[in-house]
Amino acid sequence: MDVLKSSCALLGILEPESEKNNQFDIAIRLIALFGPILLYWYHFHKSNGKVRINTYTGSQDSVAVNFMKLYYNDDKEINPLIIRTFDVSLILYAEHDFNASTFCARTTISTQSDFYSGITSAIGTLRGNLHGGANEAAMELLAPLKSIEEAERMVCNYLTIK
Repeated sequence: MDVLKSSCALLGILEPESEKNNQFDIAIRLIALFGPILLYWYHFHKSNGKVRINTYTGSQDSVAVNFMKLYYNDDKEINPLIIRTFDVSLILYAEHDFNASTFCARTTISTQSDFYSGITSAIGTLRGNLHGGANEAAMELLAPLKSIEEAERMVCNYLTIK
């Protein structure tokens, strides 16, 4: 989150909001840039600066395809189920409605601040364990499961306890 937050704030300096660079254009640009920014940093950091990836994957690639190509960073065909799963995940996040980060962004924008500041403050909210950290908790819960049957038993146990 620190990488995204800092990148968004920097883009607000490099490409400020204006009549020609309106909020809609900025939103589209941020959606296109956040994956490549994050994955460039991921590979660079993971390799101690030895791996630098080409962040352009193709003009027809969706956000999910671009993200997965950059994540795997090879020319192998990516399983369409992985891409569809990630795409659906992005849709669910977008439709998550009025959560803490949305509230934070709206509050920032309501002060007549710029669009980048609203998104940067929303990302800062996502960094917190009680909002964005919920995904990590869910993954920690799911990671030990080795089969569909184990997952079904866990759900059944959960439902009978409640």
